[in-house]
Amino acid sequence: MNDVTKSDEELWQLTRENHESSFNQLMERHLSSLLHYGGKFSEDYALVQDCVQDVLADLWLRRTREAPILSVRAYLFAAVRNRVCREAKKAGRAGILDENDEYSSFEAVFSVEESWIADESEHERLHKLNHLVNRLPPRQKEILYLRYYQGLEKNQIAEVLDIHYQSVSNLLHRALTALRKQFPVLLYVFLAWKYL
Repeated sequence: MNDVTKSDEELWQLTRENHESSFNQLMERHLSSLLHYGGKFSEDYALVQDCVQDVLADLWLRRTREAPILSVRAYLFAAVRNRVCREAKKAGRAGILDENDEYSSFEAVFSVEESWIADESEHERLHKLNHLVNRLPPRQKEILYLRYYQGLEKNQIAEVLDIHYQSVSNLLHRALTALRKQFPVLLYVFLAWKYL
């Protein structure tokens, strides 16, 4: 079985056994998502790139000492989130963090390929959904982003955000309920598109 067909956890196990090619495959698989997610916490792209690179380098250097990781993807998202927030705050560039270290403007943008928005009305509905999502509280937006854009499960989101599973369920339910009240048809179209 080649590395492309192996799961993240299988690649991580091989990485722990000093298989550099498995580590490279694992990082290639997640690099763009990590950069995108890190950009939600700092507008300084160079800082985000440095933080992602540091997380990956630390992971490689500590691969044999690192405790077992149940979900590699959730671990990486959590590490990048924490590193970007810490470094942005240290550098005084924490534009997205408010005085309570909360994320005042987590911006969720859901987009689809041009083939999915062939007509103007579909594009308008997607624009309206983005507007409604970005009116939600930051934590709810982040949970929607992680769940529907990054495809993380609730337990993985709980790990990334360092909150209880039930809190993720509650926040996700509140977000979907608020969206359903505002725009019921579009929400179902959006959810169907994400799982086709």
